Amino acid sequence: QPAPSFASGFNLSLLHPGRSCALYLKGKLIGIVGEINPRTISNLGLFDHTCALEIDLEALATTARETFRASSPSLYPSVKQDFSFETGNKMSCAELEECIREGAGETLEDLELFDVYKEEGENPSLTFSVRLRSKEKTLDSQDITKIRDSIISIAQAAGARLKGNC
Repeated sequence: QPAPSFASGFNLSLLHPGRSCALYLKGKLIGIVGEINPRTISNLGLFDHTCALEIDLEALATTARETFRASSPSLYPSVKQDFSFETGNKMSCAELEECIREGAGETLEDLELFDVYKEEGENPSLTFSVRLRSKEKTLDSQDITKIRDSIISIAQAAGARLKGNC
């Protein structure tokens, strides 16, 4: 993606380089958001971790959008499972996430990468927290085992290796 540049004169150097990003909608740059650079915060006397957001509302309004439909939350409890996979250098984090999504199916409520570990000479290890929830029933241990096995099987078929006893 190209670097953001705005006619509005928003100064990107004001943003923290590691805590800012460009906002794209359907491939079109519509804004920027991020934490303000600590030097600027200090110079202006702002609170720590102050953020800024600029959105091109005209671009946002003219970009075709799909209708958003909300669904009712499930009445059943969620289950959290952690998975730590060792990946080869050929497998990306996004590919592993897709394996987890496919394995969890409709029960996947949330997926979060919370740890990346790489020891010298070893393949990287990615640890994900997965929250599962059914819309029809409380997931029992058999349901959870079946979903876990599906996630692990699909990830292994793609080249990942389950680590430890997550």
